[in-house]
Formats: sequence, C-alpha cells, structure tokens
Amino acid sequence: MFSEAPDRALHQVMTGISQRVLTPDSDPYEIGLEAMGAIVHGVIDTAEHGAGAYILWAERTDVADHPRIAAPQWCGALTRLAAGEWLEVDTKDRDAVVGYFDRWQDPMLRTRDLSDEPDGGWRLEYYAFLERTIRDALGDAGDLLAPVDAEIAAGYLDDGDYGLALDYVALVLCEYEIPIPDRTLRRLRHVADIMSSDQALRDIAEIPVAG
Repeated sequence: MFSEAPDRALHQVMTGISQRVLTPDSDPYEIGLEAMGAIVHGVIDTAEHGAGAYILWAERTDVADHPRIAAPQWCGALTRLAAGEWLEVDTKDRDAVVGYFDRWQDPMLRTRDLSDEPDGGWRLEYYAFLERTIRDALGDAGDLLAPVDAEIAAGYLDDGDYGLALDYVALVLCEYEIPIPDRTLRRLRHVADIMSSDQALRDIAEIPVAG
C-alpha cells in the first residue's frame, strides 16, 4: 500500500529534474540518468508511480544510447516535452498524475511536435524502433524459434512490413510458448499499441516471461 510521503518525494524529484531539463543549455541525457539514480535509490518501490517514473527517464535516454537509433537530439526533444508536461500537472489531482504516466509509458510517443511531416506523420526513428524491437524479440527467442519462422519474420522486416512482422512474431512466440525477457515483452506491447494491433496484443499477453 502506498503512502503520501513517498508520492510527495517522487513528485519533488520529478519537479526538480523537469526544471533542470528545461534550463537553457542543459543536457537532458545526463539529467535523465541522474533522475534514474535518484528514483531507484529513493522511491522506486514505495511511490505509486515510482517504477513508471524510472521507466520514463530510462526510455528517454535509450533513444540516445541505442546504436540503431542514436538520436541525441530526439532524446532531448522527448525529454524536454516530458518535463514541460510534468510541470503542468496538478500533483494534488491523482487522475492528472495517473494520466501523465499513462501517456509517457510509451517510449515512442507520437506527437505533432516531434514529427518531420506537417500532417503529423511518423519520423524515421519510429520505424527504426519498431524494427529493432521486433528483431530483439527474434534474438531473444534464439534457437527455440524454428528457422523457417525466423526467416519469414526477417523477410517481413527486410521488406518494411512491420505490422505483418509484429503479428507473425507475436503469434509464433505465443503458439509455441517461447519465453522472452520481460523488458522485450514490454516493448513489444508498446509496439502493438503504436501499431493498433489488437491481435498482437492478445498474443503478447500469452507469451511466457523468461525466468
């Protein structure tokens, strides 16, 4: 059961970090790493949204860290957007706080502010993230996945058919009960949400977690 004190402590951390992120000439990446440290050593297990806050900052820094995406400018833009939105949240309104963390649980948040296209189209980094997440799932499945299934999924990815690749990988992992790490499952769920694939979401919910 959560108490008010840890929640207040988390809100203070979030507010302090967000203010620093929005300071001119700040380094959102480094501040995001500091935020993760402050949360994991403070309130990650006691505040209601402690884990969600940690994931929020971790996912932002991942955008800059990963060799396939390696987008520090996009990392900064995402981090500043998350910080600015937090400072607008009334922390006394629990629904507002819940809504904020629900919105930011998705690492590839789709917003017009971060789009290259005037109609709100997707940036190239989105597609890189989708492909990387699906390939990571294939890698985590390893030898438990039949070579023919791996080849079919890889073919979809090579052709840029990310929706077909996601649905196929989720189906195979579910049908053959192939366990993969929780972090990969979480990202697959994010991808399924982004691509609005109800079938993939159902299959992903049945995939076992690797011990």
